Amino acid sequence: MKISTCIVLGWLLVALPLPARAASIELLASDQTCHLDLSSANPTGTFTIVAVGAAEATCCLGFTGAEFGVEGLSTDWLAIATPNPNAVVVIGSPIGNGVNIAFATDIMDPSVQLFSVSITYLSAGEPQPAVLRVVAKDPPSNQVWTCPLVTGGGGCPCWAMACATGGSLYINSTGDCLVGVQPGAWSSIKGLFR
Repeated sequence: MKISTCIVLGWLLVALPLPARAASIELLASDQTCHLDLSSANPTGTFTIVAVGAAEATCCLGFTGAEFGVEGLSTDWLAIATPNPNAVVVIGSPIGNGVNIAFATDIMDPSVQLFSVSITYLSAGEPQPAVLRVVAKDPPSNQVWTCPLVTGGGGCPCWAMACATGGSLYINSTGDCLVGVQPGAWSSIKGLFR
């Protein structure tokens, strides 16, 4: 009885989504904030999608991929997402229903750029305010994991996935930039823009 209970409890710990250990998927403007100001004279801007803390978020060390979506753009916007050139698999788009992105090797960096996204306001007049948010892919690849995901590597015997918090990007609006990073990881994010 005790052995079967331990096996069941162990299986639940591996199979059920556990909170991520400081993993987040962030949206960052070129000035390293979550604010992007556009105008009718300059209706195009760029932001990056970055996985932060993902290398240590699962039961395995190393980061090998992510699954998520970005919501909040109306049809007045054109978005072109360019994946990290080191990605070996990209299925879908981060804008809209979501994307799966994977890398061939374990990445140990505290932050990894997943995509660079160029957005352009297509309608006449001033670009309207928008708030972009990282959310779960719709539909998720596994109905048990209904959150933005990061995946670990290292050949672990466990199912190496963890939920990640999702960041926001405020276009022509204000909001708090709550970047879920540890101080050591923040310098890596800043390094993406140097």
